[in-house]
Amino acid sequence: MQTGATLDWQIFEEEEWDDAVAAGLIAYPQAAGAPLVGPEDAWRGWRARLAGVVTVVLVGILLGMAYPSWRAAGMGVSALTVEYPALVAETKELEDNAAPSPVAEEALGAQLTMVTHYFQFEVYQRDSATVGEVAAHLDARYRELRRTLGLAAPASSLHITVVPHPLTPGWRQADNQLIIASPRFLPTSEASSQAQTTIDLLLQLLAQQALTEALAETPVRWQWNLMVDGLRLWLRKCHSTPTQSHCPALSAPTGDEAATTTPYRLTDLLFGDSDWFYASQQAGRGEAAASLIAYVSHDYGDETVASLLRAFGHHTTWQTLVPEVFGVPAEKFEQGWHEYLRQASGAALAGLPAEE
Repeated sequence: MQTGATLDWQIFEEEEWDDAVAAGLIAYPQAAGAPLVGPEDAWRGWRARLAGVVTVVLVGILLGMAYPSWRAAGMGVSALTVEYPALVAETKELEDNAAPSPVAEEALGAQLTMVTHYFQFEVYQRDSATVGEVAAHLDARYRELRRTLGLAAPASSLHITVVPHPLTPGWRQADNQLIIASPRFLPTSEASSQAQTTIDLLLQLLAQQALTEALAETPVRWQWNLMVDGLRLWLRKCHSTPTQSHCPALSAPTGDEAATTTPYRLTDLLFGDSDWFYASQQAGRGEAAASLIAYVSHDYGDETVASLLRAFGHHTTWQTLVPEVFGVPAEKFEQGWHEYLRQASGAALAGLPAEE
């Protein structure tokens, strides 16, 4: 059928599209006054966008290729120093000990194994006499340490390897093994033998290990964080000297400082909300907590330390904890602690002024 009416629309094949645009038969929508935009202009815009994306991708690839060496040269070392100082020390230790001074095998002698009830020592013959003295005393001290924290005997022996060269800071831990330097390379004082220095080092390491095990078995409430720090300090400084009637290793203010210092109270040893944000407020209170543990050990016996640690798991105040564990009111317990400190030091410990 034919008609003389003018069609307001036309249908074009794909190849005729550009001709139709050029003839003005079709046009893209546009704002008033805007220049005519056709397919070539649209394609040009898309190519510009694609070029921008490709440029960004290439820059990212180039930065990625350069990043590892930049990180190794600068950023990685800086982050390690700030966040993981212990790991930095270990890295430095590995560097320091990577090539120890060579020691002739004939000077070291044969490698020996010494087995006790709780430990297995791997040692060269050169150090065997000193390590044999250590092994003879360490079992009893370790048994006492675990009993103090309420722990049963360990399920397996702990391996201790004595290497014939220095280590920084004298030891290293790997899996179920302690690696320590030869006793002849450990710093000793005039009053301490190589064997005693080695025993003290091992007891400090074993105390930290045993406390971690005890806390895993008996979690404590956060209010007692300071007391746990004090227990750790007491184990490290005082428990290794059982022959002393009082713990001599806790520092204390003396002279004018002691005379003007306000005594610590039991409530000062509770971890408060502000302690989460102001760590400086804990200065001195850790040693005060250690002196309280020393008082408990001296007046109530080491076995009471384990009871105290368990009580940290279900009490939040001294007023409820002290009567249950020690059978006296908190006020009387605090007075006994202060009196112990005066007798133990003759000066001020944990903020106590010396008696006139």
